[in-house]
Amino acid sequence: MSLDYTGRASRRGAVATSVLLSLGLVAGPVTLAQSGTAASHSQTQTYSIGAQALGAALQEFAAQAALQLLFSESDVAGMRSLSLS
Repeated sequence: MSLDYTGRASRRGAVATSVLLSLGLVAGPVTLAQSGTAASHSQTQTYSIGAQALGAALQEFAAQAALQLLFSESDVAGMRSLSLS
């Protein structure tokens, strides 16, 4: 990855990568115990999100995952996601 972030496209790409890596940590196979619940009692979550503008896809993911996801619409403007199901 280049460290030259002089262009807006480079910055947007870096932000998108950060968001997607964060989602990977949230939605990935890592299981954390919550409210005294043992990790062995965790359930697999299935997501169904169609290909669309990245901002809308992130909002849909947050809604389906029942979590709050903060991001700037301007950072993902013009970007699209692939479908996830």
